[in-house]
Amino acid sequence: MVMTAQLQATVTKVGAGLAVLGAILGLIGNSLHPHLTDPSLEAFLTLVASRGDWLVLHLTIILSIFCILGGLFGVYRSISAEPAAGLAWLGFFVAIAGSTLVAVNFASDGMAMKHIATLWVAASAAEQTAMLPSAEVLFQIDFGFYTVWIFLFLGFPFVFFGLALLQSSVYPRWLGWLGFAGGLGCTVVGITQYVGGETTLLTTLFLLFSVIVTIWIFIAGILLWRKAAAMSPVG
Repeated sequence: MVMTAQLQATVTKVGAGLAVLGAILGLIGNSLHPHLTDPSLEAFLTLVASRGDWLVLHLTIILSIFCILGGLFGVYRSISAEPAAGLAWLGFFVAIAGSTLVAVNFASDGMAMKHIATLWVAASAAEQTAMLPSAEVLFQIDFGFYTVWIFLFLGFPFVFFGLALLQSSVYPRWLGWLGFAGGLGCTVVGITQYVGGETTLLTTLFLLFSVIVTIWIFIAGILLWRKAAAMSPVG
């Protein structure tokens, strides 16, 4: 799609704002989201039922994901030379698939899990026992979605964007390496967790690499804003 200079500057500025906002919302949502040390389903349901902010936290993360997607579009549109542009295009369209999965995952984990957890804690002991299989099914479905979106949204797209930046003169090479490292780490963590299940080590590594990805999108947003300011007509 061919854009006028003014439209390109507007798209760049909007992408920059969304990238920064998405990074901030992501940090807030993920830092406030609880991480259990007790792996039992009963402990998880008790936690979910006790959190009055459970729905708000998940909505915050969903909004952050789509803001980040907008930021990635801005980065993608800011790169025109090949092969970097093709890599950025690939990263953006993989991120679209990943963001769709995120919306489904967090809608289910946010609303459906909150509902069943609230019912479970209010039930009698016998009713709780009867409800556990249904809760376990929902929990495993959510965990499956969560594991896949780790490598489909936080992993592969940032590997491609990192490679794109390494092939481009638009952004500093160190930012390309940062995105590549964060994306590769999330890809490995997500695929390993999908195959072998969750472990304390994988959870710790995910937190590390997801923070790297968040820092990347924040810095990319700042650089996009500066680029938009340079593109804007004077007077």
